[in-house]
Amino acid sequence: MRVGYNDKRMFLLIKTDQNLYATPYFKFSDDESKFYIAGLSAEDKSKVGQLYSYKENLKDATKKFDISLDKYPILGSETGTKRLNFLDNGKVYRSTSCIQKD
Repeated sequence: MRVGYNDKRMFLLIKTDQNLYATPYFKFSDDESKFYIAGLSAEDKSKVGQLYSYKENLKDATKKFDISLDKYPILGSETGTKRLNFLDNGKVYRSTSCIQKD
């Protein structure tokens, strides 16, 4: 792990070999691993911009963070319907999907 910072905030950077989808990451010249920013809300993800970091990892935090699953989670059987409607260039689009409620 490392600490990253910019003009306004500090961030905890987590080093992992797995992909975290829809999450920004950074690579540094001294380490080609991906460092993901921990705990960003959806609105914060596009606002990070340029980021600086120290060359060293946090003390005693030298292992990569492992987010792999040994087995899949057991999901319930309750389903529902989700309707999505949106307007694009004056045309209404509608879609219905079956979703897992649990």
